[in-house]
Amino acid sequence: MLILRFFVTLFVLVCTMVTVAASIQYCPVQSVCYQVAIPSGSAKADSGNIYLQLRAPVSYSWIGFGMGQQMNGSNIFVVYQDGTGNVTISPRTGNGHLAPEHNAAMDVELLDGSGVTDGIMIANVRCGSCSEWPGSNMSFSSAAADYIEARKEGDAINSTLPDELIDYHDAHSQWQLDLTEAIVEQDSNPFVDVDDDNNNDNDNGNDNGNGNGNDSGNSNDNDNGSVEPVLSANEQTLMAVHGIIMSVAIACLLPLGAALMDILGILCLHAAVQMLGFFLMLVGTGLGAAIARNPGVFEHSVSHIVLGAVACDLMLIQVFLGMIYHSYFSKHESLGWTKHLHVWFGRFVIVASIANGALGLQLVKGDPILTTIYVLVATATIALQVGTSEYHKHHRRKVDASQRTADEGAAELADEQLAHVPHFPGFESALEQFPPFEDHIPAEQRSAPQSAEEIRELQSLSA
Repeated sequence: MLILRFFVTLFVLVCTMVTVAASIQYCPVQSVCYQVAIPSGSAKADSGNIYLQLRAPVSYSWIGFGMGQQMNGSNIFVVYQDGTGNVTISPRTGNGHLAPEHNAAMDVELLDGSGVTDGIMIANVRCGSCSEWPGSNMSFSSAAADYIEARKEGDAINSTLPDELIDYHDAHSQWQLDLTEAIVEQDSNPFVDVDDDNNNDNDNGNDNGNGNGNDSGNSNDNDNGSVEPVLSANEQTLMAVHGIIMSVAIACLLPLGAALMDILGILCLHAAVQMLGFFLMLVGTGLGAAIARNPGVFEHSVSHIVLGAVACDLMLIQVFLGMIYHSYFSKHESLGWTKHLHVWFGRFVIVASIANGALGLQLVKGDPILTTIYVLVATATIALQVGTSEYHKHHRRKVDASQRTADEGAAELADEQLAHVPHFPGFESALEQFPPFEDHIPAEQRSAPQSAEEIRELQSLSA
């Protein structure tokens, strides 16, 4: 029985792969998925039919799938229930931040397999004019085609009108798909024979949630940061500059500035390097905030953004702790508790910032070589800072021990020399028998002369 079930399951999987392996899929959240398939003839001609599938639970009032980098000017397909057990497909054109307008000129057809099944809205769509629409176009051979999506939870719209008004969306995302991976041989509905279990909550389709459409595992919920946002050329430049500045600040300057205090002991140099690192950190944080205004970036990198903001605030506190410590040392000429607080708090902030930088590189899927260099440089500078601090501490203890040994040796030598001084018994008592020297001076000569006559009189007496 188990063997029979195995071969049945294998047969279903093989049929599924033959049917839809060449389509690509993206699921921004659990059970909300968008799929694209392009016939080989359309791909060669860069025009003609393409096939889309939009699916979401009926807990959503509507879902929208768009072609373009942003809503303004994009080619959007909105799906909602029609109230009869089926769905309505509404082709629309993005209009800035206003509701998209119905585009009746689009060649769109709702295909077999569409409807509401087991609480899931499914729209299988043929689009015959998706290579070009008013204001923009899309190449079917693009390896990085821009797509957007939005969704609104709530009551069903229950309308067959394609221009029905819709409420403002609850969430949205942006990503890219490699359309060269979406080629199918037949110019026909590629979704009609797909087993519904293939696109259930476990989603064993071709989605990886990062925009390349090649998934080898499950996609239970992609709200955990797997959505890859679409960036403009200016935003990409800002992100690169942000990464460079923050790497130099937190992986190089801040640990190096801390090590210089132990190596050279020059307060001004230590403060200058640390303030330069902190200034670059502020600049990098500002650039990051500018990039995070892109909603897709914020949703994709919220953990990195929050940790970066916290690290920047903690570094500001570290600056004031440094001022308090050096002020305390100048007054008391001792390290005290402020030194330990300043040093260990600074180490914690630097390590946390470096870890957040590694998280940022992971989010943008940076070059592995650059990531390795970042980790190695950060590790080396931290090791240098900790090593010099421990060496300085050990050296100071050694000097203090040597000084104590020298002082003890000098005291022992002094005692030894005093022990060899000749001692005459009764000498001190004999000296006590003689009256003080002042007793031999006449009383009238003990006080200082008060006038010139007294001085002349004393001179005559001495003569």
